[in-house]
Amino acid sequence: MSRKRKTPEAPRPPKVPGVRHVKTTVYDVEARTFEGETSYRQVPRTVWVPAPPRDWDAVVARALVCAAILGTVLSLGWSTDSIGHLLDRTGSDVTAYAVAVVFDVVWLACQAREWLEREYPERAAGAKVGGYVCLALAMAAIFANGYEAGETVAGAGGAAVSALAKFLWVLALGYYAVELDEGAAYDLHTRRQSIAVRLALRASRRRLDAAEAYERHVYGDQGGVDVQVTRYEAPETAPAAVPAPVSPPVPAVSPAPAPASLSTPPPAPPAPAPAATVPPVSPQAPAASTVPVPPAPADARERVLTSLGLPLDHPGGVPAPDQAPAEPVKEPEPAPRPVLKVVGGKTDFIRAAIAADPRITLDDLTDQVRAAFGDKPNLRKDVRRLRARIEGKAS
Repeated sequence: MSRKRKTPEAPRPPKVPGVRHVKTTVYDVEARTFEGETSYRQVPRTVWVPAPPRDWDAVVARALVCAAILGTVLSLGWSTDSIGHLLDRTGSDVTAYAVAVVFDVVWLACQAREWLEREYPERAAGAKVGGYVCLALAMAAIFANGYEAGETVAGAGGAAVSALAKFLWVLALGYYAVELDEGAAYDLHTRRQSIAVRLALRASRRRLDAAEAYERHVYGDQGGVDVQVTRYEAPETAPAAVPAPVSPPVPAVSPAPAPASLSTPPPAPPAPAPAATVPPVSPQAPAASTVPVPPAPADARERVLTSLGLPLDHPGGVPAPDQAPAEPVKEPEPAPRPVLKVVGGKTDFIRAAIAADPRITLDDLTDQVRAAFGDKPNLRKDVRRLRARIEGKAS
């Protein structure tokens, strides 16, 4: 059984005027080697060290803060009892006394904000004014309770308790607050601003790293690679069909008249050629195109007569052929989507879809999976994860 060794104690040093020694414990490191293995342990030892002189300023400052805390606690109890008794006339006891605490808590919160902004008087001005206003409301409520009870003097004395507690905090905080000139305040503000910027950047970077780690854990290394942008362009509109030019009516060519004799009467003037028949225009028909028609070539009459099966010496004009209505322009039909047969699970189905169309978009692939296996929440995310896994293995 091991026996605990008593801690050696150093002898007390001789007394020196103005120097005070205190006992303290220090630890020495002891090395022990047993069977080739060395172990280390800490051995305590008591020594006497000179103590610094007592800082009475710090003692008084602590006493001042303790007095402010004690006064605040007593004031909080008194104001809660008085204001709770005042509010008890219109509500329950529990609610009235619980709400009465707010009157003192609010001006204490304003006092704390004033302490935190002690280097910036312009920012602490609002908290300072708010603290005095809330203190006045608490004192007025305490005085009203004494006035309602017929004890005006007691009400005024109870209201003074909160004022004294506030004054203790003004004394305590005023001791630690140090006024800064304009240059020192600017340097301090610049230093705090740079530190705040670094902290904000670190917090944002930490949130982004956490989101990236989550995405990598759930979707793999290629979680965000399959982002595709699909642009749908409107098909080009085909130009309107221009009607074929129609040659104007060609007048009939008659042989030249023979020279008239004295006994032969003059020939009768030729009959006017019949005008070409123009079909009536329906009022619902669209207006004629204003595209200018180029003049017909010299042999246009011959081509028109030949196409209509008429002789070249046909008299009169050439009837214009009826124009068939222009067929509507058909948009190109999209390529038919390959029909996939559902074999196995979603992974096999997606692998087959990618093999059939390697450039298939994520939305089309999700629609095919939804049509084959049904819809479910977060189906698009599952399809993206399975596709990334399949493409990662393939690569």
